[in-house]
Amino acid sequence: MTGIRALPRTLPPFEDESLSSLIMRSARLYHFRAPMRVLKRSKVPHAWLETLAAIRPAPRLAEGIASVLGVSVATLDRLSAWGPSDRMASIRGVEVGRNYLPHRSRRSCSACLAESLHHRDWWQVGVITACPRHAQPLLRNCPGCSKPIYWRGSELERCGSRECRYDLRSHVYGGRPVQLACSTGLLDLLSEGSGATLEGSGLPFGRTVEVAHAVGTFVLGRPRLGYASSFVAGDPDRIAGTMEIGWAALQDWPQGFHSALDQMRVGAENRGKHFGLEREFGGFSEWLSKTSSEEWARPLRDAFGQYLSAQPSLRTTRRGLVRYGDPEVLRGGYMTRNEAADLLDVSSQTMIDLAERENLYAVAPVGAGVPSLLNARGVEELRARKAATLLKEEAFALLGVGVKAFDGILGLDVLEILPEGERITVQRMFVKSSIEGLIARVKSRLTPARAGAKLLSFSRCGGGRATTDLLRAVLDGRLRPSGLARKAVGLSAFLFDQRDVAAAFPAERSTLNLLEVAAELGENGRSVRAWARAGLLPTERRAGSLEAGSRVTSEGIAHFRREYTTATEISERAATTPRWATHRLAFHGIQPLLFEARTAIYPRDVITEDLLSKLNVKKGASSPSERAAKSADLTWRVGECVAEDLGVPLQRARSSLFHTETGTLVQVMVGRSPRIGASYAFRFSLAMRQSLDGARKAWLALALAEGNSFILLPWLEARKIIGGGEKPRTLFFLAADGQGRVRDEQMRSRQKWLPSLSTGTENQPVPP
Repeated sequence: MTGIRALPRTLPPFEDESLSSLIMRSARLYHFRAPMRVLKRSKVPHAWLETLAAIRPAPRLAEGIASVLGVSVATLDRLSAWGPSDRMASIRGVEVGRNYLPHRSRRSCSACLAESLHHRDWWQVGVITACPRHAQPLLRNCPGCSKPIYWRGSELERCGSRECRYDLRSHVYGGRPVQLACSTGLLDLLSEGSGATLEGSGLPFGRTVEVAHAVGTFVLGRPRLGYASSFVAGDPDRIAGTMEIGWAALQDWPQGFHSALDQMRVGAENRGKHFGLEREFGGFSEWLSKTSSEEWARPLRDAFGQYLSAQPSLRTTRRGLVRYGDPEVLRGGYMTRNEAADLLDVSSQTMIDLAERENLYAVAPVGAGVPSLLNARGVEELRARKAATLLKEEAFALLGVGVKAFDGILGLDVLEILPEGERITVQRMFVKSSIEGLIARVKSRLTPARAGAKLLSFSRCGGGRATTDLLRAVLDGRLRPSGLARKAVGLSAFLFDQRDVAAAFPAERSTLNLLEVAAELGENGRSVRAWARAGLLPTERRAGSLEAGSRVTSEGIAHFRREYTTATEISERAATTPRWATHRLAFHGIQPLLFEARTAIYPRDVITEDLLSKLNVKKGASSPSERAAKSADLTWRVGECVAEDLGVPLQRARSSLFHTETGTLVQVMVGRSPRIGASYAFRFSLAMRQSLDGARKAWLALALAEGNSFILLPWLEARKIIGGGEKPRTLFFLAADGQGRVRDEQMRSRQKWLPSLSTGTENQPVPP
């Protein structure tokens, strides 16, 4: 702060001196009666000395005070009690709650003043009640007038009262021995600096003061903590007694803290609470829960949780314990009836019945509106028992069977059902382990499948038999599963060899059902049912336990195989796929007998060896240059035929032919048939359209690449067919059959076939 000079003579501060002490000593040097006159040069507004020492001024004002006293700003910070916030003060840079510093009056040790006439900074901490060096309590009231010693005058050794002026150095303590453990420990921790923490709990100085105050208060049985400012302004003996108890609890961590908790629980039955942490520990648990978000309180919460976990008889609820961290504290605890009902997911009335039946009450209900407690361990056991039982729908879902099959399995007496008096809920009667055991028994009989075996599931190998018959055969050892389905569960996952099933059930059957026929033919069931409905597969109606419904005889299957062949069989003979075979047959004009079946079926006599040889003929992959060469050759051949038809010589220019004298223009377009279909695709560009529109005599020749044929149309007629307007390119198609003939009758009448390159004759196909 420029323009402010130091006092002509300044005093160096002591290492442990407070700011108020330095100001009073400076005032005495200049014989000022009012200490604040020393700071007149710094233009400090009118304020009390104790206020200036406790509340941080503006930065520029602090610089002025430092300049007047002849010290640095850092030294001024060390001397003062200014803290980082309104709630925190600072002694030698060590933070402590501001309310623990009674700044309106001063405390002193008479023996210390006699040795050195300055006020020690640690005397400001209200919970340090005695001087460890001289083993005597700090003076709060003047021995001469019994009034508080205020910050008045400039003589530190005298009472601040103008009428008294008692010399504090003359006081000699002659009372009983004082307790020094807390004061000594706190002073040592303060002297270690701002980074020091208490051994064991890891608490810094300021938090150590708070925790010792709280623990001591609740050990003494006081219902609430109260304000720190009221505490340090109270009876010195009460302060010392409370802090000594709290300090002892922080030693030998955490055993000392656990001993303090034991002392808090003494007289819990007289606190007027039915149960809960407040009944056991008074207000301590509530005070601790308010610090749950503070990182410094973690050691306290952990130690409290350890204590709770070691107290199986603690009368408190799960909700009361869970806030203190580790779920292990729930072990052996208690919970209310509503908490237990929520945990078990049962109604309140069911929980009441269970509590009485299972003897779960730790604190029995004594009247309306009075809560009760249940043993948490017993409730946890009930939850485990409930998890070990299943509802009916859960049971047959685990078994992988339907309701009807499940009812049949119940009749085998292989599943355990709980008596009604042992159930958690009435509906949960099936023991989960017995169902899993049944599945394990079936799985233990699993044997590797033989080569070429046809494996069937439970549902497909029944053959009119009930699931119970199959299961009984497995349990009796007459039938063994040979495989497992990957996505199925329970019994439905087991697969059986068809021959083993037939051997296990030797009952004579002369017919097969449609699913068995599908397995025999190697086809899907949907197609077989469609063939049966259409009369292609002869069926019979029979009655009986093993041959009910639509049945097929061996003669019927033989007749079907003689008369018909399927796309699956055709694809195997032609070395292709069923879908490809179906499309190629349609390409050659052969349609399936039945369209609603998934697998196409054809008369066997229609599928000849010559036709089979054509099914696997695929368009070979050719390069763009090869396709361009073929198109150019086809264009030239078409041009020769057109020139002969028109009777004029034509010259070629790319894909067009022209005769200049007559103004004739013939545009040749080559169409290709994609994949296995018979529709030829033609691409017509805007440049072609403009050329044809500008010619006097314009013709459009549509050449079919695979068919060696073309269609010649006058442009005026072709324009109506092509359409497209002014689009830059038009794509249109011509449908043709497997022989390359155009399907449209009008267009087919104009289709012309090119001569064969080898014979010179027209390459027109023979009608099928």
